[in-house]
Amino acid sequence: MKKILYYFMLMVVVFSFASCDEVDYKSIDITTDTREVELKEFTGDLSGHIIVSDEKSEVISEADMGETFYLIDNSTAAVDKRTWTVEQGTWDTTSTEKMFKLTLPLPGEITVSLLSERTSDGKTIPSEVTMPINSIPVTAGIITDPMPGEGDVINLKTGDIVTFADNSTGLPEFYDWKFEEGTPATSDQSSIEVQYQTPGVYTVDYTATREDNPGEFVSDQVIKTGWINVVQRYVNIVQAVATDNKILIQYSEKMMQNLPAEVKDEFSVKINTSAGAVLTPAVTAVTVVDDYNLELTFADNTYSDDKVLVSFASKGHLEDATTFGIVEEFVDEVCLYGKSWILDGGYELDGWSQGTHPDNSGLSEIVTDKSLQGSRSLHMIKDSGTASFVCNTRFNLEPGAEFIIEFDGMKSTASGGIEFRFTDDDTAGANTDNGRIGDGIGGNWTGAQNFGAGVWKTFKKVKTYTGAGHEGVYVYWLFYGDGEVWVDNVKIYTPDPRP
Repeated sequence: MKKILYYFMLMVVVFSFASCDEVDYKSIDITTDTREVELKEFTGDLSGHIIVSDEKSEVISEADMGETFYLIDNSTAAVDKRTWTVEQGTWDTTSTEKMFKLTLPLPGEITVSLLSERTSDGKTIPSEVTMPINSIPVTAGIITDPMPGEGDVINLKTGDIVTFADNSTGLPEFYDWKFEEGTPATSDQSSIEVQYQTPGVYTVDYTATREDNPGEFVSDQVIKTGWINVVQRYVNIVQAVATDNKILIQYSEKMMQNLPAEVKDEFSVKINTSAGAVLTPAVTAVTVVDDYNLELTFADNTYSDDKVLVSFASKGHLEDATTFGIVEEFVDEVCLYGKSWILDGGYELDGWSQGTHPDNSGLSEIVTDKSLQGSRSLHMIKDSGTASFVCNTRFNLEPGAEFIIEFDGMKSTASGGIEFRFTDDDTAGANTDNGRIGDGIGGNWTGAQNFGAGVWKTFKKVKTYTGAGHEGVYVYWLFYGDGEVWVDNVKIYTPDPRP
C-alpha cells in the first residue's frame, strides 16, 4: 500500500511541470520597431535578427546605389560569432563583423544572409533578408584647376595648362572629353591635363556614362561653350638691378631653364658714368637664377654713381618656360643699383608682409598697377587705424657703415602722411636710436614734401649705420593718411663711386 502511495505522489510531481515542447517560441513577438528589416527564428534560446541602417542610424528597407549603409547583427542570447554573405547577381562579399558597412555601385536586389553563433555551446541561427538597391541618374559635372573666374570663364595665357576632372554624381564609369583647340583634343580618363597654345575662345564638351547592366547605359552630357578664354602670353621685364659686373633681370613670367649660349648675344649693356663717359661692355654670359630671374655678366664693373642701361633684342633664343610666350624687346632699361628690396624673396615677394604696427588696420599688398618701373609696386590703404608694410629680410651692414636708402613714392590725395622707418632690431616695427629718417623720407609728406596726387617722387637719404651688436637693418612704412599710397623701386646700398 505504501509503495502505491509513493508512486502516485511521484507522478503528480512530474506532471505538475510543463514540458518545454509545449512552449511555442515562434509566437513571441520581439519586434520593437516596425521599420526593422528582420527575420527571426528560434533554436533553443537563440534569436536571429538583422537590422539595416543608414548613416543617420535610421532603419531602412532600401538604398540607392553609391549610398553607404550598415548591416547589423542584432541577434540575442550571447551571440559572439557571425558570418555575413551578401549576394547581388554574380557578385558576393562576406564579413565576420557585428556591423558590416556596405556601398554598392550597381542597382539590383541584394540577398543578405547571416549565420549567428554562440560559441559557448556551438548553437547557430540563420537569418536572411532581401533589399533593393535603386538606380540613380548620372549628372555630369566638371571641376578644374585653375577654377573659373568672373563670368564663369577660365582665363588663360598661351601655354597654360588646365586640369579637368570628373565631378559628376551617379557613379560614372566612362568619361568622354572633347577639348576645342586643346592638347590633347580628347580623353577617356577621369582627370586630364590640357594645354592651350593658341589665343581664342574655346568650348569643352564632356559626357559621363555608367553601365548598370550589359548594354544598359545611363549618361549625361555638359557642353561649356566659350568656357576657355586664351590670350597671348607676353613676357615683360619687371626690374633690372646692377651690382658689380652683373645685372639681375626679373621677368613677369617663368623663363626657360636651359639657356643656349647664344642668349648672351640678345642683350647689350651701356654705362653712363658721372664723368660723362659712355661705356658698352660686352655681355659674356647669361645664367638662370630661378624661375623668374636671369643674371647677365658683363666685362666691366658698375658703381653707385653710374647709370646702367640694359637692352634686349630678340633673335629667337630666349623663351619663356611654356615656349608659347612672346618675350618683348626693350631698349635702355634703367637698372637699379645694389640690392633691390622690392625683389627680395623672388617674384612672389615672400620678403614682404603686412606690418605689425599696434594700430594696424589698413590694407597692405603688392599690386600690378600704378608701378613706376616694372609691373608691381607696394600699395597701402588706410582703414580706421594705420596701414603698415614690412620687409622681413635684413640688409647686412657693418657698424659705422654709410648707406643710402632710396625709393619712389606716390599718393592718391594731397592729405595724410606716410613714414618710412628702419630698425636694427629683428622685431619688425621697433624704433632704434636711429629713429625716423627725416628730410623728405620720414615724417608726414606735407608742405614742401607733398608730391600731390598721382605724381611719383624719388626719396633718397644717406645714413650712417650706428647700430651695435647687429649686422643689418629692416625697413618698413607706416601710412597714416587718407586715400592710398604706392611705393616702388626700393633699394638700399652702400655708396661706391667709380674710381
